[in-house]
Amino acid sequence: MRHAPAADHVLKALVRRRLSVEFGVEFARSERTGAWEVAAIGDATLRAFSKRGASIEAMLRDLGFDPALATRRAEDLAAAQTRHDKTEHTAAPDATLRSIWQAEARTLGVDPDRLAAAALPGPANGGGQPTEQNQQQQDQERLSADVVGRLTDPERGLTSGRRRFTRIDALAAVADALPAGAADVAEVEQLCDRVLAVAGIVALPDPPGTKQTIAPASGLEPAAGQQQAQDQDGHLLAAAGNAARRQIGAGHMANAARFTTADVVAAERAILTAAAGSRPGQGAAHVTAGTAALARQAVEAGQGFALSAEQAAVALRLVTSDRAIDAVLGPPGTGKTTLMRAARTAWEAQGYTVAGAATAAVAVAAQNLHVESGIESRTVAQWVREIGVGDAGRAALAGGTIIDPELLGQAQRDAGLPGLAGVDVLVLDEANLTDDRDRAALYQAAARSGTKLVEVGDPQQLRGVGCGSLIARVHELVGGMELTENRRQAEQDERAAIAAWRDGRYTQALSSWAGRGRLVATETGEQAVTAMVASWMAQRTGAPDPHAEMRGVVMLAAANDTVERLNDAAQAVRAAAGELGPEHCYEVKGGRSLRLRQGDHVLVEVGPGRDVALRRPGTGRTGGPPGRA
Repeated sequence: MRHAPAADHVLKALVRRRLSVEFGVEFARSERTGAWEVAAIGDATLRAFSKRGASIEAMLRDLGFDPALATRRAEDLAAAQTRHDKTEHTAAPDATLRSIWQAEARTLGVDPDRLAAAALPGPANGGGQPTEQNQQQQDQERLSADVVGRLTDPERGLTSGRRRFTRIDALAAVADALPAGAADVAEVEQLCDRVLAVAGIVALPDPPGTKQTIAPASGLEPAAGQQQAQDQDGHLLAAAGNAARRQIGAGHMANAARFTTADVVAAERAILTAAAGSRPGQGAAHVTAGTAALARQAVEAGQGFALSAEQAAVALRLVTSDRAIDAVLGPPGTGKTTLMRAARTAWEAQGYTVAGAATAAVAVAAQNLHVESGIESRTVAQWVREIGVGDAGRAALAGGTIIDPELLGQAQRDAGLPGLAGVDVLVLDEANLTDDRDRAALYQAAARSGTKLVEVGDPQQLRGVGCGSLIARVHELVGGMELTENRRQAEQDERAAIAAWRDGRYTQALSSWAGRGRLVATETGEQAVTAMVASWMAQRTGAPDPHAEMRGVVMLAAANDTVERLNDAAQAVRAAAGELGPEHCYEVKGGRSLRLRQGDHVLVEVGPGRDVALRRPGTGRTGGPPGRA
């Protein structure tokens, strides 16, 4: 199964090449799905032919709505994002299917003959290689550079969502990066070997006790940047050290050689160097034991309950230490936010300025940190923009360069950016979710401004969406503190289940939740969506207003596709119940459209550098009926 994605992408690349050569088909990457699509077929047509709405209709019927109403609402919601088997015509002959699809196209205002002519213009260059492919073959260096740029892109590349990757991952990415595809598997492998040999990609050593799993088929030696990913003391960096987590059978399977990108190594080196250098006596923000005691008393009086002995001890150690970097770990419910309320009070009593940061993936965490601990907070992304690392800084990291704090500070001053100047303590909340690229930027800016940086989180909870988080290693290097007492869950069974899940005893945890009615298992994904929407309907009843409902009742899913299915289902239920008014279509980024009804609940992320605008197609108007969406 480890090879399945690569096999899929390589096969698609072979198909794209054949279609390009024999029929002149051109491909463009969809901004909506990220997949290669036939360039001549518009997104609206692709969406219409994905046969959406069938699951919405079935769900509404299951939830007890009138069948006729369910059918009408499902037709209204044909813009839903899901794809499903076209069961109504699966057994029909090709001629029948073609006739049905052509009729459907005409109802959409699409001429099937013109569309086919545009999509299949005929062989390029008299049946030879397509013009673009000829150019690619004549200039392999340019092609390699294009693919390398895509694979090493921090936002979309191989380390955009993980710390390291294998050669099989690279093969999949290389195959997917070729618009005109490839003639055969060997072409993909040869290009992959050239890509893996460039300086922007770093080869990682095999786990201790194993042999090299594969040598590059091209026979190329690793580039200079590919030697060993080590720190100044000769220790493997985290990207390399994590390779010791062996996959079952990885040493016996081809293409298991591990790699990372130079910017990840540079970020890790900056983080680990700073954490290893954090020690008592650095003079960072700290208070006396007497000030800490008075702050604790004030907080306990204000909140109406006392800190636990564990919380009090951790708070005292945290605020009286003058080390530049510190860390506090603790599972959910151990009172990390209460602890930081006491710490913030102590620091501010001494005249220090305290600020907070939380990852943009959970921007609400920044708001919660402010509300619950009193620490003025922004998202990590906002702080990074304020620091002014920008494109130049990211380019330096991509080249494996650690940004000198003084040079960074001068660049900030030249651009009129304050960075972390004036901030004495920066609390990085939910730090396990923070991408190490952003962490490195914060560490370097804090070193220049003399800001004390405190990481708070739990490495055994959710991880960030980026290349990963070194919070556990940072905690180890700085000798950080840890909270262990669960003060949130009153039931012992719930505490035990959470502890079991964190320890990797998943069967025990799931069995506990199932035995207490906390787990719902279904045979299909559609049944799960229906069950979740039914629970959402029941729990939202009685909410005093939409804002309270959005804060108190939320459906979560692991994949964006499932999120969209849940949103479509929720909108369908509310429409069927008569809660929504007329529908309006808006143009959004990437040429896509967004359909909203009066009464829909809409959350909009607003922050520095973000423009929020909805435009009615064909009207030039922005926004919608005031106060209705």
